[in-house]
Amino acid sequence: MIVIKYNGDCILEAITNARIVGGRIIQCGWADRGVATNAEEIPDQDLSGIYSTDMPRQLIGVWPESVVRFTAEEKASLIDRNTGEIIDEQIHHNAGVDESIGILRDQMVQWGNALGLDFTEDFTRLNGIAIAAIEDGVAKKAKL
Repeated sequence: MIVIKYNGDCILEAITNARIVGGRIIQCGWADRGVATNAEEIPDQDLSGIYSTDMPRQLIGVWPESVVRFTAEEKASLIDRNTGEIIDEQIHHNAGVDESIGILRDQMVQWGNALGLDFTEDFTRLNGIAIAAIEDGVAKKAKL
């Protein structure tokens, strides 16, 4: 993706291989390029039309007419993706969705036990596999 920074109808900067995450522009997955004020993610595309042909090259594109933007449906998907990433980052920045699933699995067991429910054989088997893997991971971390 590309992040376009703009001021009114003037394109200030085109940052390639970048995304907006938690209100900040992140390039190449790690480089923080600052707050995403007046910035928008756009699909990867040829940006040669927003630059002058003479040297030094200058941005001459007009926002938003000079670029292809995401549709409303695509923007909604990006918001969902970013929301999930923010949640994962807040729960455990290295574990991601695995940690989230573990929290849900643990909560299901607590509710089921509190309500006196019987779990399906499949859930019991899969939960047992997950618990064994978690205990193995805890044991490995204890040896560090």
